[in-house]
Amino acid sequence: MLRAQPDQVDALRFRDLTARAAGTVDFERRRDLCTRAPALWHGTPVAGAESEPLRAWLCAPLEAHHLATLEAAVDTDLALGGHARAVEALTPSVAEHPFPETRATSS
Repeated sequence: MLRAQPDQVDALRFRDLTARAAGTVDFERRRDLCTRAPALWHGTPVAGAESEPLRAWLCAPLEAHHLATLEAAVDTDLALGGHARAVEALTPSVAEHPFPETRATSS
């Protein structure tokens, strides 16, 4: 059992920041929130858990949310004209996840 305040749990702080980012139309504010959220990411969540099924159950949604947040940050960078910053942010993610297809492509 984890006994902590919500602001002491990185996963909860991460979700709060990303929810606030999604709820703002101010691109500068969204970029700030999308930058602060991934900064809370410190590798695989619950990496020390003994149970692989438990890790998979807990981690898969968090990791998907993390990738979606990185994508939102890149989209925001592009909207702000920060193309170099977008490429810089994408480089490590592409190396780790080379084939994520989260968007429908048009032909």
